[in-house]
Amino acid sequence: MGDSGSQLVVFIDDLDRCSPRTTADVFEAINEFLSASFPTIRFVLGIDAAATAAHLDAAYSALVVADAGRDTADPSPGWTFLRKLIQLPLPLPRVVRTHVEPLLTGLLGTPTTVTETTAGAAPMTTPAPQPVTEVSASDGAEVGEIETAVAVVTLEHDERVRQRFAERLQAQPDLSVREAKRILTVWMFYVRVLDRLSPETGVDGVSRACHLVLLAEIVARWPASQRRLHRRVDGRHGLRALTDAVDDNAVWEIEVQRYGLSGDQHQSFRTGVRRILRQYDGGEIAALAEQLT
Repeated sequence: MGDSGSQLVVFIDDLDRCSPRTTADVFEAINEFLSASFPTIRFVLGIDAAATAAHLDAAYSALVVADAGRDTADPSPGWTFLRKLIQLPLPLPRVVRTHVEPLLTGLLGTPTTVTETTAGAAPMTTPAPQPVTEVSASDGAEVGEIETAVAVVTLEHDERVRQRFAERLQAQPDLSVREAKRILTVWMFYVRVLDRLSPETGVDGVSRACHLVLLAEIVARWPASQRRLHRRVDGRHGLRALTDAVDDNAVWEIEVQRYGLSGDQHQSFRTGVRRILRQYDGGEIAALAEQLT
């Protein structure tokens, strides 16, 4: 390979999701390649630097305790390890407001154009979206194709739904492509479930889809709070209780305590959800949560 002028490029992703020992083993192996007389090899790493440094600190805990192997410019030996090994760090930028529309186009496709609307009927669009198929399998059953209703595909391309997505993504404090995809995936799942449980078309279908964007955001953005949020205390769903209390500070604190959503770990959730429930129709969002969770 070296004689031919070729180079080997090795791509490694998601190291931050491995165990500390596995992360350390991979870096030690990379270090062996870089230190020995191997043909030209380049490694491209896709990592969360903070999580990876924490893994290395855990794997080499003795160094952390002794404060050994750390450069004075680094907060821990794990960061020093990364800085010495990685020669070209390229932090990925967050998604800025001006990039939200192109991001949505990439995830949802080009929005359809409304050409005609009849009272009580679904808007006609150009071009008409085609049904798509989903593959599923159950225990011992053959894998089959399930047709997705045209109404569902229409909602995915509806400009009003697109505007709601753009509005909510632009409101995220630290938006990433991964987070946008998480919210969108939860929304798509909920739309399909409700289309089978209680299909709606026209203005009602679009309105429900827009409210589902907000429920999907709540579910995807604060996963650590979901188990408590969707509990039922005395038959009352947590999101319904918070919605009813959103404008009364005293009652809000009571409900937060009742559903176990107090404490620093839920601070971002409390602030963000209260803002959503005040800005939009919290009753509609809570009704969807009651139906789906």
